[in-house]
Amino acid sequence: FFAELPSLLTSAKHAGFLCDPWAVAALKRNEVRNSFVLAWWLDPRGSHGFGPALLKELLAYMQWDCPVSPSCHVRVESHPDGDRSNRVDIEIDDPGFFLIIEVKIDAPEGAFQIKRYCNLAEGRKTVHKRGVLFLTPTGRPPGSVDTDPACVNDPPTRIYPVSWKEMASLLRAALRRHHERIQTKSYPETALVALLARTFCSHIKQF
Repeated sequence: FFAELPSLLTSAKHAGFLCDPWAVAALKRNEVRNSFVLAWWLDPRGSHGFGPALLKELLAYMQWDCPVSPSCHVRVESHPDGDRSNRVDIEIDDPGFFLIIEVKIDAPEGAFQIKRYCNLAEGRKTVHKRGVLFLTPTGRPPGSVDTDPACVNDPPTRIYPVSWKEMASLLRAALRRHHERIQTKSYPETALVALLARTFCSHIKQF
């Protein structure tokens, strides 16, 4: 096996199996760039072809029994209330639910940041579910949790601490769902999408 390994690695390199497009795109640990890519995977209208697969996995993980509407919108660097001081990393606006995702890799949590986002979510009185997802390398809760019980008690507004590794697991589950849905069809593009999903999972698991 070890004698044949060098030739196998050379063949893998020539076939592009070791390609990491996200390294080429220089995502690194940049929170804005990684937010845009994550929002793309979450967007049911994304060109990845997954449809709402990842978003459904995330909703199930949060135990939200909500269908994803065709009019669901995923926005990056948005201002849900029009206030320029309230810029959220990812906003998911659906007729049945409203979710804000705060993306953290290296940057510290802002003062009263999660409290402000809870207040933004509370403003969406017409939706069934409202919440703030706090995405960090360790999945830790935000520092404002103990000082802001209104944001963490019972619904309607809840905070969901999630790690990047958990998000990677959800994306892998979405990839399996995607493969099951199109298993009777053969498109070369599916291999490209699978490569993008697998390499992004590997990338975010390092945070």
